[in-house]
Amino acid sequence: MYFYKRTLKAFNHFRFAATFNFGGVQPIIGPFRILSTLLVKNKAVGEGSRFNWGFYQHYDYLNNNIYEVGGASVVAGIGYRTPQEDKVQFLGILQAGPLLMGAANSDYSEYFKVAFLDSGRTYNMGPGATAKFEAMLRFPFGALHIAYSFWWINTWDGAPGDEFIGMWQPALRFRITKNWYIGLEYLLYHRHGRYDFAPSQDVRNNEQRLYVGYNF
Repeated sequence: MYFYKRTLKAFNHFRFAATFNFGGVQPIIGPFRILSTLLVKNKAVGEGSRFNWGFYQHYDYLNNNIYEVGGASVVAGIGYRTPQEDKVQFLGILQAGPLLMGAANSDYSEYFKVAFLDSGRTYNMGPGATAKFEAMLRFPFGALHIAYSFWWINTWDGAPGDEFIGMWQPALRFRITKNWYIGLEYLLYHRHGRYDFAPSQDVRNNEQRLYVGYNF
């Protein structure tokens, strides 16, 4: 979360997160997400707190044996952070904007062929909108993090209709060293597919993860 004393211009800062699965039946590459700044302004408020607002670019790719979702978006966002000196620090950010192009797996996509695309594809594709929320409580020994992402995809190629997709990601992590930490994460995925020529679909899926991370 970008709380600095200066204005951040296009691609001044990036945030990259990826999950790799070893063994088992899950895909090797799981969630793969990149966030970059386009223009973000910061302002001091109160006694050491900071407020920011601006524009960001997202690339999201989430994949496991149940769901596959991807998209590129440009969003506007506002954020707030309490003083860094506090023993318990709060950070939060809310973002929303157009989804330039997104895709989601669908059982119906194979019945709506597109000549110039791979006939074996299993996803619906189109533009739409996205919204994201993050909140974090930082402690001396770790952090509690809650995130929610939402995508709406209006299908241009695939089964005509709309995909409404959301994912909750609460996580608790504990510091091992200055940069290394161990974490517990719960993911709740939900999708409602509303189609013009096929029955609607509702999908729910959850995951639990134990992971090791590194901040740099």
